[in-house]
Amino acid sequence: MAKGWPELMRGIDAAAFVAEVNADPEFRLAARYWNAKVGLNFPPDNLVLAFENGALIEAGPGDTATADIRLTAPEGSWLEFLKPVPLPFHHGMLPAIVRQGFALDGDVVLWTTYYGALSRVFAIMKTLVNGQG
Repeated sequence: MAKGWPELMRGIDAAAFVAEVNADPEFRLAARYWNAKVGLNFPPDNLVLAFENGALIEAGPGDTATADIRLTAPEGSWLEFLKPVPLPFHHGMLPAIVRQGFALDGDVVLWTTYYGALSRVFAIMKTLVNGQG
């Protein structure tokens, strides 16, 4: 487990997470040509996901200020979002941003273009956080 790995993801091995994402066929299709950094604010920690040529190459603590896409929410919102069966409007990032206190900052066009890929990343994250992977 990476030092500084966000508290919400302490039970997940960072290398295993990266491998699981890259092994997902839906992610690979949706992430074609993606080069970006995505910053997730998991209070009190941050997680930076680095994508290169459609692959997740790194996931770990970092400064989200320079990420191309930044997603921020209170800890309770992330906890609900990561549940296997969350409350309404926590089932996907778009409804969470629109209705549940998540904030999107950065390159909105890039986020929209690769929303499907990021949705697969979150689906895998939920599976691993809940010990189902």
